[in-house]
Amino acid sequence: MNIRRLLCVVYCFFLAEAFLFGRVVWLQTAKWREYKDRVEDQATCKITLRPRKGRIYDRNFGLLATSIKTHSLYTMPGQLKDSDQTARSLAEKGIGSYAENKRKFSKHPDFVWIKRHITTENKIAIEGVYQCEDVKRVYPLDIASSLIGVTDPYGKGLSGIEYKFDRILEGEPCTVTMGKTPGGVLYPYPSYGIKRPKRGCNIILTIDAVTQAIIEEELKKTVERFDAKDGMAIVMNSKTGEILGMASVRGYGNVVVENQYEPGSTFKVITLACVLEDSIASFDTIVEDGSGRCVVMNKVIKDEKPHGPLTLREAVARSSNVGFINLARTVGREKLYKKAILFGFGQKTGIELPGEASGNVYPSSEWTPLRLANIAFGQGISCTFLQLSMAFGCIANGGILLKPHIVKEIVDGDGNVVYTAKPEVVRRVIDESTTRDIVDLLIGVVRDGTGILTKVEGVDIAGKTGTSQKFKNGEYTEAYMSSFIGFFPADDPLFLVGVLIDEPKDLHFGSLVAAPLFKEIVIRIVSSELIARN
Repeated sequence: MNIRRLLCVVYCFFLAEAFLFGRVVWLQTAKWREYKDRVEDQATCKITLRPRKGRIYDRNFGLLATSIKTHSLYTMPGQLKDSDQTARSLAEKGIGSYAENKRKFSKHPDFVWIKRHITTENKIAIEGVYQCEDVKRVYPLDIASSLIGVTDPYGKGLSGIEYKFDRILEGEPCTVTMGKTPGGVLYPYPSYGIKRPKRGCNIILTIDAVTQAIIEEELKKTVERFDAKDGMAIVMNSKTGEILGMASVRGYGNVVVENQYEPGSTFKVITLACVLEDSIASFDTIVEDGSGRCVVMNKVIKDEKPHGPLTLREAVARSSNVGFINLARTVGREKLYKKAILFGFGQKTGIELPGEASGNVYPSSEWTPLRLANIAFGQGISCTFLQLSMAFGCIANGGILLKPHIVKEIVDGDGNVVYTAKPEVVRRVIDESTTRDIVDLLIGVVRDGTGILTKVEGVDIAGKTGTSQKFKNGEYTEAYMSSFIGFFPADDPLFLVGVLIDEPKDLHFGSLVAAPLFKEIVIRIVSSELIARN
C-alpha cells in the first residue's frame, strides 16, 4: 500500500514536471514574441526624431527662412485634477479667458496646446500644465512673403517655396528605441544603436534680397498713391532666366504666376514680331492712314487720340491700336496664333512655384475678324504676368525663349550641392535680326513715345507700355490694368523689369501709372550695384 502511494506521488510529480516542461516549451515557441514585446514595451520606448528643417537663402546667402527653437505650453485635460481651477489660473495669467480655456479642454480631452512659442518671460507654474521644446518657422528679412510662402504651426509648407519643396526642406525623420527605467527616465538602448534623422536640404533662390526689397517698396508706394487693387513687379536676368525679384502687394498667393489677365498693348510685340519676320512692313511703311479708326464686324475701334498717318515706327511709339489691327489683318490669324504659342502663351512656363496658370489662347479656327482685331492689341487673350515677361525676355535674348528659374541651388544637410540650375532653352522663337529690329522700335517707345517717362539718364532702355481693360461678366469694363515691361542696356540686354498696377484710380494709362514706377525701380537697382553683386 505504501509502495502504491509512493508510486502515485512519483507519478503526479512526473505529470507536474511534464506539464511545466510543456508549458515552458509552449511559451518559448508559440508565445515568445508576445512576451518579448511586452517586456520591450515596459523596458523601452520608441520616439521619432525630427530633423532640422532646411533654410531658404537669397542668391547671396541672405537668410530668408529658418527654424528656431522655442518652448510651448500644453496640458492633458482628461488628467487634470481640477480643470476649472486650471482654466481660471491660465486666464489670470493672461492666457485665454476662463470660458475659452474650458471649451478647449472639453473639445480636446487628451491633449491641447495652451500657448505656442513662448519666451522665457512667459514661463508659468500651474499644476498639470507642461512645457516642451518646440520649433517655429521665421523669416528674418521679411521680404518675398508671397514667393517664399508659409508653413502651418507644425512646419508643414502651405504655399510658395515652402509648399513646393516641403519634402526636400523637411528631411527624413527616424524612429529610435530608447531604454526606459521604472521611473520613466529614457536612456540609449545599446542593442538598438543610435540613429540620426537626415537633415533637410537648404535652398538657395535666384532672388537678390536688395532688388526684392526695392521692388516691394516702390510697388507699394505706387499702389497706395493710386489706391489700386494690387500691383505686380518682376526683375529677371534676361540672359539666364533667373528671377532676381518677384512681388505683389495685396494679392493672396503669388499673383505673378497664378493670376490671368488680358495684357493689352504689351502684347503688340507679338504682332510686331510676325510683321518684321515676314517683312510685311518696314519702319517707314504707312500702317495707319490717319483716321485713327476702323470698323470690324460693325464695331468701331478707335485710337486714344487723333493723329495723322502713322509709319510702323510711329505706330509702335504711339501704341496705335488701329495701326496694329491693320497689320494683324495682313499677318493673318494662323500666323499670329502660331507665333503666340511659340512665345509661350497658353502654356505654363514651368517655374518652380505652385499654382502656375497657363493662360488661354483660343484656337485660330475660333478667331472671328473681331477676335483677330482684338488680339492684335492684346484683348481676347489671357496670360500671366510671368508669361508676358518671359516673352519680352525672349526678345531681349535674341529670339531664344528661356525657362524661368527661382531656385539656384539645393544643398543637402551635409553641405553637398545636389542641384544647380543652369539656363534652360525652351526654343528659338524668332531670328536674331528680327529681334534687333524689334528692340530698335521699342527704344523709340522710350525715347519719344508712350514710354518717355521711363527714361533714365545713362541707361538705354527698350520697352512697351500696356493699358488693358478688364473683362468681367461678358463685357469690357472701365476697370484697367496699367503696365510697362522693358529691358536694359538696350544694345546688350541683361536685366528685364516688368511692372503692373491693377485698377488704379483717377489715371489708368500705362504711360502715366506704370512708366514712372518702372523708372524708379531701374534707378534704384542700378544704384544698388546689382550688376556687381551678380
